[in-house]
Formats: sequence, C-alpha cells, structure tokens
Amino acid sequence: MTPALRPATTASNYGRLAQAFRRWVIESASVHRWLRYSFTAAFAGLGVRLADGER
Repeated sequence: MTPALRPATTASNYGRLAQAFRRWVIESASVHRWLRYSFTAAFAGLGVRLADGER
C-alpha cells in the first residue's frame, strides 16, 4: 500500500466504526435508558447548584 492511500483507508475505517457505533446506540434500549438517566441527573445536579447559589 502506498502512503498516499493510507489517509483514505483511515477515513474509510473511521466511517465504518462510526456507523457501527451509531447503529448500536440507536438500536440499544439500555443505551437509551442510560443516556436518559444521565441527562436527568446532570440537569438535576445543575438545578441543585443553581438553587444553592441563590441563597
């Protein structure tokens, strides 16, 4: 393989990996649940900090 082809191969491999990861995230109920709880906890934590900062 010539050095000129390596960036294209790397980009192609990255695209395949990104597609597989995207498909796994979209199709996985447990990942959706984890993301939902994570965002909920983050916003609750920010709300607590905001309420505590106003005192």
